[in-house]
Amino acid sequence: MFNTYFYILLTIIIVLEFIAQYLLSKSIIDSNNIYLFIGMFSYMLIAYLYYLLLLKSNKISTANALWNIFSTIGIALVGYLFLSEKFTLKELIAFIIIFIGSILLIP
Repeated sequence: MFNTYFYILLTIIIVLEFIAQYLLSKSIIDSNNIYLFIGMFSYMLIAYLYYLLLLKSNKISTANALWNIFSTIGIALVGYLFLSEKFTLKELIAFIIIFIGSILLIP
């Protein structure tokens, strides 16, 4: 179903999204357009890489679900570690449920 190329590309997309989200948040906090433009460029690159991923995948729904799951968890961690965001108990439980769902999706 999925090969090593798929997982490498998916990992790159997810890491780029962490970076893009961080840069966009930083552009608002610091009022710095350089962060904004690099964040926007990162999202353009993500779109192209996702296109390449879809060319190699026969399970579009699973590919998109894995991307969304790991992006959600990763961006939450970036917010917590680098932007001092706090989570409620309800949000933490939701992240745990999402993570369990990702384990069920990985073939």
